[in-house]
Amino acid sequence: MNKVNIVIFSFFQFFSLICHGQSFDMPCIADSRVSSNQLCPDWATSNNGTIPVSDVAHWTWFSVGCGEGTLRGLWQFNVSPPISEKMLYDNRSTLHLFFPTGSMMGHQYNGAAQNNQFYIERVVDSWGELTVTWNNQPGVTATSAILVPSSLTNPSFDDYLIDISPIALDWICNAEPNYGIRLRMLNETELYRWVSFTNREFLTINKRPYLRLEYAEINASGPANICIGDDFNIECSLNNANDPSQYTYSWTHLESGVTYSTQNVNLPQHQIGLNTYVVVVSNPWCQTATDTVFLSVNEQPQPQVNASGSVNFCQGDSVTLTSNYTTGNLWSNGSTSQAINVLSSGDYSVSVTLPGGCSSNSSPVSVTVNQTPTSTFTIPQSACTSANIMVVYQGNATANATYTWDFGGGNIVSGSGQGAYTITYLNAGSYTVSLSVTENNCTSPSTTNTITVDLTPSVLINGDQTICEGESLQFTYNGNAPTTATYLWQPGNGTILSGSGQGPVSVQYDQPGITFIGLTVTQGSCVSDLYEMPVEVYPLPSPNIINDYSSSCDSFIVNFSTSANAITYNWDFGNGITATTQNATTSYYSGVYDVTLSLTDANGCSSSFTSPGLIQVYPSPVAAFTTTPELTDTIDIENGSITFNNMSVGGNTYNWDFGDGSTSSLFSPTHTYSSPGIYTIELIVSNILGCSDTAILGPFFLSPAATIFIPNTFTPNQDGMNDIFRVYGSRLNEGQLLVYNRIGEKVFETFDINQGWDGTFRGRVLNTGVYVYYCKVKFDSGRVEELFGDITLIR
Repeated sequence: MNKVNIVIFSFFQFFSLICHGQSFDMPCIADSRVSSNQLCPDWATSNNGTIPVSDVAHWTWFSVGCGEGTLRGLWQFNVSPPISEKMLYDNRSTLHLFFPTGSMMGHQYNGAAQNNQFYIERVVDSWGELTVTWNNQPGVTATSAILVPSSLTNPSFDDYLIDISPIALDWICNAEPNYGIRLRMLNETELYRWVSFTNREFLTINKRPYLRLEYAEINASGPANICIGDDFNIECSLNNANDPSQYTYSWTHLESGVTYSTQNVNLPQHQIGLNTYVVVVSNPWCQTATDTVFLSVNEQPQPQVNASGSVNFCQGDSVTLTSNYTTGNLWSNGSTSQAINVLSSGDYSVSVTLPGGCSSNSSPVSVTVNQTPTSTFTIPQSACTSANIMVVYQGNATANATYTWDFGGGNIVSGSGQGAYTITYLNAGSYTVSLSVTENNCTSPSTTNTITVDLTPSVLINGDQTICEGESLQFTYNGNAPTTATYLWQPGNGTILSGSGQGPVSVQYDQPGITFIGLTVTQGSCVSDLYEMPVEVYPLPSPNIINDYSSSCDSFIVNFSTSANAITYNWDFGNGITATTQNATTSYYSGVYDVTLSLTDANGCSSSFTSPGLIQVYPSPVAAFTTTPELTDTIDIENGSITFNNMSVGGNTYNWDFGDGSTSSLFSPTHTYSSPGIYTIELIVSNILGCSDTAILGPFFLSPAATIFIPNTFTPNQDGMNDIFRVYGSRLNEGQLLVYNRIGEKVFETFDINQGWDGTFRGRVLNTGVYVYYCKVKFDSGRVEELFGDITLIR
């Protein structure tokens, strides 16, 4: 038995039972609690048939003045659900008991966890809900008694779901009277055992006890109608069975008496007309269920098709096809009459459906309607003398048909039968071509077409056949075509600049090599062959400039030459100087110069090339700079952050060396020296050609930082240690020191930076105390600094 919490939510809980498909929740129809107590004997005669909670326990009751008490519970449930003939009990029954929500007394025990086990026993005597007491409680049988394990926690507030199938089987299948069940503790002599459950009077409806009975349900099925010869099954489904293998099946065909013992039957005994199949399903406990399948078996028609004449005829004729059934016909073309008139080719069949719903198809009848062949063909409307003319058949006849051609005096070059044909006409004129076709004893009307034959024009071209790259030539037509003809000029890789018709046509050629000028002439429908005349396009000479130098500073001489072969050379050096030799020399001064070379070769073709900015002459740079602050022979390290002001001209890169291992490429950098020493600054200025100039400043001395220290305590006690208050430091040239007492009276003053105060005033030793000093010093760099503070005199 598994102990679980169950809550049933149902709107219909207040009815006598609840049905969940094949599960029936049966209500409690009577309940009561009986009790006894050794010090309260009236308990044994008390009736508790209307209490909402039933306790099963063995407990002490000293709190109410009584001794040990024992409680037992009685329940009776309806075990007769409204089942159909298709249902049978599946030997599964669960008792649902609920802890009374809100009660503080849970299921409790003392000691081991098994100590509040209890029995569920089948009652064998009748009892009254409002009359039963401990002294007249009904008897029970130990047969089928169920021991319910203890709750897992102490206390526990669990709901109980208990399998009582053996007890329910006695009521439903074993003819035992349903007097209900009794709950009692396992050992009623041991104290502190208690379980508590709701009764049917409990206020919360869905917390009232109930008994769930599980029924299996069968459903027999099969087709309602079949045609004789169809394949079919009859089947019996079994729902909500815990172990379907324990169920047996028995089918009976009532009309023949034939039986079957399987759950489903394929193609059982049947006959034309109504067939009745009854299935009886049994389980090993006590019940059977019955269901019935009704099947109507109908005849199968045998349709045939009869033709009124030949089913092979020419287009325009017809044949009548007739069914051997007067009604229920459905032809393959959609007609529902007994006979159909057929005008087109195809396979025709009829499907006949009898009143019982069975249908069959006839064998198809193949009807062939031979179409009348057509004699259409294509031929050009015009052609040229001696040209090949294509004649192509366009009709619907096959190659096996008979074709009768008349080409009107044309010569057949190729073709036979259906074609296609190639024909020619030697003379200009108008010609008629005709065709008729016969196939399957059907002959087409004759088709006639007319063709006009014209003369083919001749073509020649007049014009020069050589030219330099990038120049143009003039061409004219020479032939027998009139000016009204159409002239198609093809310039090869050239470009037509102007002209049309017979010319002149101007064509420019930009690509060197062998090309052509072509012409096709069209007169009417006649097109001449393409005439092509070769044209040679000479490449332009390719001047290249070779020079030994391209850039320099200030001025220089450059030697020029070219590897191009030419008849004439013309140099323009960009500096006002020209030359006509293959090699030449000239001088350049500051500036940027373009150089141009023009050539003419042996074919008379000329070209020119300019190299922009080929020669570049720049002035040399001049390096110069100043500093802020201005540097002297010696400078204080406190002024060691120096800005360098670049005054250079003509440069584009700047390289600074500050003499302490640091460098910079900024135009005007700032540099801070971190250590005293002797330094020399160098600036190198370069231009884009690498010409450079150098400026140097130094050497100069960077002196150490000046320092000053004034103590805050001294002890003038003549022990030779810290007896004098004075100013200490380095690089001090001048100084003034004043000391005041607490009332502002000056007690010491000196202008000697090396003299200090010995703690006296006018020859009198001053007492221990705090005094105020003022100090003004001047360093060797000329810097002046003022300081003041407290000095403590200790005796």
